Amino acid sequence: MSAIGYRIEWLQHRYEYDAEARWALPLLQWIEQYPRKIYRIVDLGAGLGSNLRFWSKRINGAQDWTLVEIDESLIAQGSIWLEHLPDGVSARYMHQDFLTYLRQQPPPDLLLCNALLDVLTTRQVVDLLDYVWANDLPLMASINYSGMEFFPGLPEDQRFIAAYEAHMEREQSTGYALGRSLEPLLATISGPYDVAMHASPWKVPAKDARMLTFLLDYMEQAVPEIISLEDLPSFRRWLQVRRHQAREGQLHAMVLHQDAWIRRAEKKFW
Repeated sequence: MSAIGYRIEWLQHRYEYDAEARWALPLLQWIEQYPRKIYRIVDLGAGLGSNLRFWSKRINGAQDWTLVEIDESLIAQGSIWLEHLPDGVSARYMHQDFLTYLRQQPPPDLLLCNALLDVLTTRQVVDLLDYVWANDLPLMASINYSGMEFFPGLPEDQRFIAAYEAHMEREQSTGYALGRSLEPLLATISGPYDVAMHASPWKVPAKDARMLTFLLDYMEQAVPEIISLEDLPSFRRWLQVRRHQAREGQLHAMVLHQDAWIRRAEKKFW
């Protein structure tokens, strides 16, 4: 989900959904397998520091974090969390494009990103994977969009969700964002990379009208840019019904995601 339009409020509200959905097992197993006196961690596109908030309490041992983020408003808001770090954890923001940062700094022990890979272009993801390969380090990429469903269902749902997803993958200044195309891309790199994927869905209940409104607002912004003018009245009627259901506590949703644990594959000899 794009943060455009509701950047701070949206990211704050989604934190608990992300935290509940995350797949923690492979990273925790890696921590046990590769103990260190201090874990040097780089968080890519760190936003409000959701990875730091989630993982710093779950990683046993000293940690040194660099949160790489290009949006100054997110850095300003996220820096509040740096004042409340657990003992043994240090962290700072770096205002920079994350690929530029990685090229200029020594490699860390671990790379993290949350809700990032699906908004990148193929070239950006390939460059990041090249870095993972060259430095033989793991990447935990959580909460990558892979679909959405509303309940109760309506016949028009999939048509307008598909338009929303097409908007996610539209051409932007950096190129075409991957959106749902990320998952098949990651499937193609299996072999040279070990890629483990796991579903990480948000289950949005009817009582959370605020989150449902966020989802519908994003669709209202995006879908008209994709559908035809002839289809616009149908979308407006669909949206009106869904907003009414959200206000009346009659709507709930599932936002589907995939978490990915990516490492360079070990060479096998026969």
